[in-house]
Amino acid sequence: PLHRQYVAIVRKVAKENNVVLCDLAAEFDKVPYEKRLNFFSNDGIHPNPYGDKLIADLLFKCFMKNNMMSYIMVK
Repeated sequence: PLHRQYVAIVRKVAKENNVVLCDLAAEFDKVPYEKRLNFFSNDGIHPNPYGDKLIADLLFKCFMKNNMMSYIMVK
């Protein structure tokens, strides 16, 4: 419940400030619960290496979709 409250607040702040939100919580919610467990450590919050990879992939897609790559490219 605490994590869901945090997610709701972040979504609200992003909307109020008209900024892009790469909503990883929404993306993970699309994964069936049984499979979602494969991406997290035993505490259910912190990602394991498979979760880290999925998060990186999801963020990359979000950055590309929102033309944000120029903001993160190191020169």
